[in-house]
Amino acid sequence: MKKVDTKKISKSIKESTEFGILYSSLKDKQRDRVLGIMEGMKIANELSENNFMDIKHS
Repeated sequence: MKKVDTKKISKSIKESTEFGILYSSLKDKQRDRVLGIMEGMKIANELSENNFMDIKHS
């Protein structure tokens, strides 16, 4: 598993105010789920940019 930089993700979430308000109203378990979804979307985005080639496994 790749280590998730939650501080970095949290910062980017706070920067988008609307989402920040929603995020701050969530409970811890829901926050973890949102962070997981965000990380999944980020990975999917990277994969689509790479056209599923050169996938690096850490």
